[in-house]
Amino acid sequence: MTSTARIVREWLTYIEYSCMYVFGAAALALEPLDPLDKLSQAERKDWQNYLDRLRDGYNETIRMSFSIDLDLKAALRKELRSSSTYRTIADALADPIQGDWLRVAFSDGNLEPLW
Repeated sequence: MTSTARIVREWLTYIEYSCMYVFGAAALALEPLDPLDKLSQAERKDWQNYLDRLRDGYNETIRMSFSIDLDLKAALRKELRSSSTYRTIADALADPIQGDWLRVAFSDGNLEPLW
């Protein structure tokens, strides 16, 4: 699994030169929101609505999907943490109370955290 995850990371690194936000988008796709369940129901709904709009790309995105099993997903998440962008967004999603800067930045139209 690790070799497949490494190949995917290398592929994402390659396409990042022509597509912005690749590692940020990967974090949004692969990382769970609030796995320790710290958010209230209202906060979770706000975050989820916001993330849905982000994942939709505000109608300016290229969509690509592929199925992976849970073992590969775990290996890929571990492999992609070598990217500071991925790690920053993954950490903000894991603790959205501390990571609220992410939602605020994106709400203001600042996509810099995805770079």
